[in-house]
Amino acid sequence: MSRHIALDEKQIDELADKTRNPFPEGVKNDAEIEMKWAKLAFNFSYTFYNVLLPRCKDLKKITLTPIDEEIYSKFRSTFPSLDISVISEDLLKSSATKTLWALFLEHFKERISQWNMGSLVRLDSSKPWGEDNCTLVPRIQFYCIEIARNREGINQLGHLKTSIDSTKKEPKKEEGEK
Repeated sequence: MSRHIALDEKQIDELADKTRNPFPEGVKNDAEIEMKWAKLAFNFSYTFYNVLLPRCKDLKKITLTPIDEEIYSKFRSTFPSLDISVISEDLLKSSATKTLWALFLEHFKERISQWNMGSLVRLDSSKPWGEDNCTLVPRIQFYCIEIARNREGINQLGHLKTSIDSTKKEPKKEEGEK
C-alpha cells in the first residue's frame, strides 16, 4: 500500500501558491508582515487538516515529507519521553527548551523546504483544530509533532473528523491571489 497521497497538478500548484514565502530578504518585522506569516500558517494548516488528512485511510502510514522516518527517529531520540498528545506552549517556546529545539530543528535546515515557515500545530491532539487549540511553530516542528502523532496512533480519524468539520471555512484570499 502506498504511503503517499496523490494530488493532481492543479492541487499541487494551489498548495505551492498558498505556502510560498512572499517576503523579500532583509525585510524587518512589522504588523503587516506578521499578518502575512499568520495567513501562510493558516493556509498550510488548513490544507493539512482539510485536504491531506481526509484523503488518508490510515494515518500511521501517511507521509508528510520525503524524510519522515529520519525526522521521527531524530525527534524521538532527542525527546524520548515527550508526551505529544497534549503540548504546552511553554514546552515549545520557553527559554529553557528554546535552545534545545533550535539545535534540533537546525539539523533539517537544508533538508526540508520552508523548514522555518510558520505552521499552526494543535496543542491538544484530542480537540479540534482552531484558534483556541493552536500555536505557531516552525514547519519542521509541526512535522515532528504531527508525524509522531500519526506514527504513534495519537491522531485518529474519529476525533480528527471533528477538527476537519470545525475548519471547513476556506482561507480568505487577498486581492491578486489565485
